[in-house]
Amino acid sequence: MATGKALVWDRRKVFEIFVLVAAAMVMTAAVFDMARGTEASPTPVVEREVIPGADQLTSAQRDAYRRHMEAAAAPEEKARIRAVHANAADKNAPVR
Repeated sequence: MATGKALVWDRRKVFEIFVLVAAAMVMTAAVFDMARGTEASPTPVVEREVIPGADQLTSAQRDAYRRHMEAAAAPEEKARIRAVHANAADKNAPVR
């Protein structure tokens, strides 16, 4: 009978140790996540826009449009590139 109680006690202690180790791991991971969150992201996040007439363009043409938009510094220059691209897309659009 004493052996049975000792076995239950040992299992309970093993379970308690397991829970404490798991909690310590979660807290450590949370500290590392918080520390990592305060750093600046290594790559800037660029929001992708819908390209007018993208369904009629090849992937190379879409990439060229994106490169032109990334190279544009001023919003006016980006608006000009959009307008030129929209006019070209309208000219290439099939007549319906």
